[in-house]
Amino acid sequence: MRSVATLAFMILGACTAYTESPPPAEPPSEEKPLGSELSVMSFNIWRSGERGIDAVVQAIRGANADIVGLQECNPRAAATIAKSLGWNEVHDENGHAILGRFPLATIGSTSDVWGGLGATVSVGHPALERVHVFDAHLFWDEYGPYYLREGKTSAFILEREKARRMPGLDALFALLDPLLTKNEPVLLLGDFNAPSHLDYADLAWPESLGCYARGFADSYRVVHPTNRTYPGPFAFDDPGITWTPLVSEEPHDAFDRIDFVYYLTSRKLTPKSSLELDGKNSVNPWPSDHRAVLTTFALE
Repeated sequence: MRSVATLAFMILGACTAYTESPPPAEPPSEEKPLGSELSVMSFNIWRSGERGIDAVVQAIRGANADIVGLQECNPRAAATIAKSLGWNEVHDENGHAILGRFPLATIGSTSDVWGGLGATVSVGHPALERVHVFDAHLFWDEYGPYYLREGKTSAFILEREKARRMPGLDALFALLDPLLTKNEPVLLLGDFNAPSHLDYADLAWPESLGCYARGFADSYRVVHPTNRTYPGPFAFDDPGITWTPLVSEEPHDAFDRIDFVYYLTSRKLTPKSSLELDGKNSVNPWPSDHRAVLTTFALE
């Protein structure tokens, strides 16, 4: 999540040396019309799936997702995963990709590499013709939970969040803001590299507050409103924690929920279930240093 090697994979779109053959492609998505639910997944696949692209495909397939936002995913990996699933995909050169069982049209990508990508998904359901999906991956360094453990003040932490992560998120907001006036669902997924204000009793993380100010809700917290809050450090296996299932990747014992599926409220989607995925309830060994988030929405 926070490494120079990751940065190289993100910006250069490095080719991944896959060691296994991709699973056989599924039939085209048109053979699987949408029912009464829409399942949406956010998945940081860690350096374009270098730990096993077939495991990434199996995790998505096993989740029975309809739409997936991928982070740390170069164009080659996006095309390989989509082909294996029999899905459609759009991507940019900065590690963002959106995949789905339905036709996709690119809305745009931020000029800030630590922003994101947007696409319109033509679901074609009587209750849901289109949904707009935005995939975010915000800046990885100057990580707020590390500053918190170092004893930095809340004012210092929030200033760094606004300086380092908010420019990319604000650029993505600029892409999606015009859609907020339409009567169509909007989803915002991704690895925000920052916790939520809903998980902290006394720290107003600006990333999640920015989402809520626009009318978005955090689907996981809507489904799990009684999860405990910080202070009291989270453990790697606490409910909802997405960074990280690999204790060896976290040198400071700073475990948090930093991957999200946000949805615009009052727009035909109601979260029915939301859970984190890793080797305990999905493919094992798990191919990423992040847990994925899977939310299933009921169509209103």
